[in-house]
Amino acid sequence: MCGQEKSGGAAIIITTFVINIRHFLMGAVLTDRFKDMTRFQKYLSLFFLVDESWAYSLSEWRKGNTNAALMAGSGFCLFIAWTVSTVIGNIIGAGPVDPAKWGMDFAFTAIFIFLAVGLWQGKRDILPWVIAATVAVIVSKTFPGKWYILAGSLSGSITGALIHDK
Repeated sequence: MCGQEKSGGAAIIITTFVINIRHFLMGAVLTDRFKDMTRFQKYLSLFFLVDESWAYSLSEWRKGNTNAALMAGSGFCLFIAWTVSTVIGNIIGAGPVDPAKWGMDFAFTAIFIFLAVGLWQGKRDILPWVIAATVAVIVSKTFPGKWYILAGSLSGSITGALIHDK
């Protein structure tokens, strides 16, 4: 029993690290944007860094919006929405809930589509996206756990870095 508890804890730590390693990649993309920010602005933005605020901010920055508070502000709004939704879910979700009945089974797919549309820059994105998706699917079918997230992210990022000009 004790051995299982230890391996369970290690599995949780490793899985958490693998799932969240994408923040290193997102942070690397932000390096140029953060050059002109104060230390406080950088830390505040990184504190509220989530996939959605990152993608939205990148999309807006590419359109010419130079607001340094964009990522922190959108991340803060998402934080509030998440917290309020969690409280409401805890209150009304005490009984059996069917996510499909409310269309919530589609939520992560919808968020992914939102992120992808906001980050799309044109035909030059096709190859990295196809490679990332292909590697992620292969790894998800081959290995247990969430390794497909890391494999897809890294393969797509490396492909994009190799073929795109700065």
